[in-house]
Amino acid sequence: MTVELLAALVVLLALYVAVASNRFVRQRHLVEESARQVEVELRRRQDLVPALVETVRAYEQHEGDLLRELVAARDAAVEASGSEVAPAEQRLTRALHALPVLQTGPVQQLQAQLAETEDRIAAARRFHTANVRALDVRLDTFPSSLVARALGVERPDDDALEA
Repeated sequence: MTVELLAALVVLLALYVAVASNRFVRQRHLVEESARQVEVELRRRQDLVPALVETVRAYEQHEGDLLRELVAARDAAVEASGSEVAPAEQRLTRALHALPVLQTGPVQQLQAQLAETEDRIAAARRFHTANVRALDVRLDTFPSSLVARALGVERPDDDALEA
């Protein structure tokens, strides 16, 4: 009976070690996957910023041209007399109607995408931090800490995600 009890305990211990090992593997994969997700979102932000900068530059050029046209049209309308008044006023009206275009369009879309990306980065970091914390808790609690030491499971390096 003692041998049977000892054999049962060895089998239960081996089963626990196998289950604990598999849980560590799953948690390590979750930590790695969540770290990659943070990196994907950071890359998305890095790709969006140059697009936003270029779009803003193009809009600045467009805005400068538009404002120069508006000033010229206003000056022409102020100085116009006689038959020149109607065409000068039409030119001024066209320039004024072009102004609302500056308030909408690609710049706002890119800003919205950038804000959404910042939210996604924060969410990905929270998910990653939760996965790291879960693994850390398992590494610090008994008896899984014994299994972790025996298997050589290490704490994840989290410094790369501080960008």
